[in-house]
Amino acid sequence: MGDSYREPGTRFACCRLMKDYTIYCLARGVRLLAAQSVEASDDEQALGAAGRLRQGTKREVWDGSRLVGRIEVDPLTADLVDLREG
Repeated sequence: MGDSYREPGTRFACCRLMKDYTIYCLARGVRLLAAQSVEASDDEQALGAAGRLRQGTKREVWDGSRLVGRIEVDPLTADLVDLREG
């Protein structure tokens, strides 16, 4: 395998290991509006990408089958509320 082995679902970009995340945009927390795949170097970067999306009032970020976090947008102020636990 040599030095180029990497975990499935990851790739190198600019000498950093990038992971594939999925962001689900939800309306009223239940109805799926859109799903978008993003590449990010870590969970924080993936959550930041979710915060920049303009769809839905709630967004969930997943790393495969692992829930990374939920972000809710206040519809009146457009402020983000981080719903991550612990």
